[in-house]
Amino acid sequence: MKKSLIWLIIAVIIVFTGGTIWVSNNHSDPAHSSNYNQAMSDGKAAARNLEYRKAAKYFDQAYEIKSTKTALNSSKQANLLANAVTQADNYHFTRAITNANDAASIADGYSIMNDQATKLSSNLQEVKSNIDNEVKPLLVKADQYTKNKDFQNASSTYQSVIDLPYIKEKYYQKYLKQAQDSLKEVQKLQDEADSNEQSSSDEESAQSSSSQSSEQSSSANHHAMGDHTVNGKVVDSDTISQIKKRLDSLGYNSAAWSPQDMIDLYRVVNNQNGKSTPEDITKDDVESYLKR
Repeated sequence: MKKSLIWLIIAVIIVFTGGTIWVSNNHSDPAHSSNYNQAMSDGKAAARNLEYRKAAKYFDQAYEIKSTKTALNSSKQANLLANAVTQADNYHFTRAITNANDAASIADGYSIMNDQATKLSSNLQEVKSNIDNEVKPLLVKADQYTKNKDFQNASSTYQSVIDLPYIKEKYYQKYLKQAQDSLKEVQKLQDEADSNEQSSSDEESAQSSSSQSSEQSSSANHHAMGDHTVNGKVVDSDTISQIKKRLDSLGYNSAAWSPQDMIDLYRVVNNQNGKSTPEDITKDDVESYLKR
């Protein structure tokens, strides 16, 4: 009888203690509910402001107060979105897209974050597609031109990257800077090549001055290759750039013209037609030159 009474007392204590703990963890008194609701509200506000790490902390606080599925899932969504944003900022787009998709698929969390995650995933997929299918191929092509010392085509290809309509957006900045820096370097290499060509031209001019008089007479009408002068003045790189633009505007592929070709064209139209600026060159002038 005594043993039965003892076991009964123990059972009552266990039931009472367990019930007290359960009530302690899940009671719904006004103050308790108010703290939970405030934490959830703060978390949602942070999430709407895209402050996902901060939001996750608030949702974790809410879950500690009241262990609800909504608080737990909201915390998971916020952490996944925070990771996705960090990964995208570091150009790890595949992992970022995976985390965004995982956040979007969580039910019974915060619906606003479902929408944000779906939008982020879609945006990052477009960014990744643009980089993989357009930006990187152009940069590889431009780098190859540079390696082959085809500086004109390298410059125009790097410029094509810089001119892409989306390139100034957030997730393309690394590639924009790469194209801008490479373009400056290629232009520097082009200037050095032009300078070397000019030096070679000067040497050729000095040698030609000592040639026979008959050759000098011929050169008065037919300038030798490497002559960078028009009316006794050296044609600078700015003038060559203007001629290049003029050829493009007239429908010709200026990339197919060497700097010497452009100078020779300019000399012909200047001497024969009295045209003093590249903008004065006409299509008829170009066609006449090409038939020479």
